[in-house]
Amino acid sequence: MKKSSNGISILILAIFFCLSTSIATDYFIYATSESEDEVALVRFDGNKIHVEKRIPVGVWPIEIEGPHGINVSPDGEYWYLSMAHGIPFGHLYKYKTGSDELVDRVELGLFPATLQISPATGLLYVVNFNLHGGHDEVSTVSIVDPEEMVEIDRVETGIMPHGSRLLNNGLKHYSVAMMSAKLYELDAMRMEITRTLSTGKQDMKKMSGMKHKMGSHSMPKEKPTWVYPHPNDKFLYVVNNGTNEVVEVDVERWIITRRFQTDK
Repeated sequence: MKKSSNGISILILAIFFCLSTSIATDYFIYATSESEDEVALVRFDGNKIHVEKRIPVGVWPIEIEGPHGINVSPDGEYWYLSMAHGIPFGHLYKYKTGSDELVDRVELGLFPATLQISPATGLLYVVNFNLHGGHDEVSTVSIVDPEEMVEIDRVETGIMPHGSRLLNNGLKHYSVAMMSAKLYELDAMRMEITRTLSTGKQDMKKMSGMKHKMGSHSMPKEKPTWVYPHPNDKFLYVVNNGTNEVVEVDVERWIITRRFQTDK
């Protein structure tokens, strides 16, 4: 009887293990459709992707507002969406997860794009890409209180900033400026730029010292569009869209350590 009991126990455990490993976890993602003024709630079941819901966004029924950057709050209660087009300024929208109903919105700068919330400050940082501002207009990072939906500061960076990302501890914010070819470090607590770094191979100090007047700015070949921190927060990875490469930046030493060539 004892052997039989052990055999049954092992069989039950084996069946339980097979069942538990066969049950996949569902993952949910919000995806923006910039040309449709729509956000899709997408579910991945471990094998296939399913569009669970299509959410119309914006307030102008006959104008394309262009949803661009999207991020979910650390507590998962809300999701935030930057709407690039405005008259003339764009907006940040706040929606409730689950019901996906609009809660509030706040006006930002020209063409707000990528965004993220800091777990350290609780504030939201969104770059104002200013797509139609030409190649000589310095733009900003907007800092927003996501609870009250109020813009509390606007920090100047470079020309056409993009790729708004924070370290895991939320203390440092990073963005790149496409037409300045620079990486910017912003102190999330003090709300000020602490360091900048050229993403190209040549020294661009002369360019950084120029006055941004019409016709005075030459287009850099690197055109960085994205920056993303390594999970260990020791490195940053910058996409140089114009030179088809990814550069690795040592956060502490603040130098480019490696370059990875990519396809176009």
